[in-house]
Amino acid sequence: MIAMNSALRVGALLALAGLLAACSGAGSAPASNGVLPGASGAAPMSQLINNDTFDRACPKKGNVTLSPCPVKLTVSSPEAMVTVTAPSGDTISVDDKTCSKKDIAEVEGSGDSWEVVAGSKTGTCDATFEAKDSKGRSNGTATLPITNSV
Repeated sequence: MIAMNSALRVGALLALAGLLAACSGAGSAPASNGVLPGASGAAPMSQLINNDTFDRACPKKGNVTLSPCPVKLTVSSPEAMVTVTAPSGDTISVDDKTCSKKDIAEVEGSGDSWEVVAGSKTGTCDATFEAKDSKGRSNGTATLPITNSV
């Protein structure tokens, strides 16, 4: 009898959870017009997916940040200036071997100001910036995803 009551309670809880999920819209598909359900004036999903800031993440470890991040090079904007923020007094270096080896982009600069210039090939690559203190210890890294569509 106790096992029967427990089974009924579990079944009732599952039914209630399913009812609540259905009422909240969980699992509902997007409307045929591509707009997210329940969002008045929302942008179509295709615009959300194609948004430049949504393309690739800008991973970082420690106290290094990049702006703008990511960088998208185009025919109308074949170069970009990137600002690196790191602890005061740190030395900034960049590893863009993948970008330069594939001739997708070149990254040059020093301190907090770096220029990214489109190479002759289209594609994507990552440049990793590292900040080191005066004793050569790493204070962090930040990875700059670069897309060249020139």
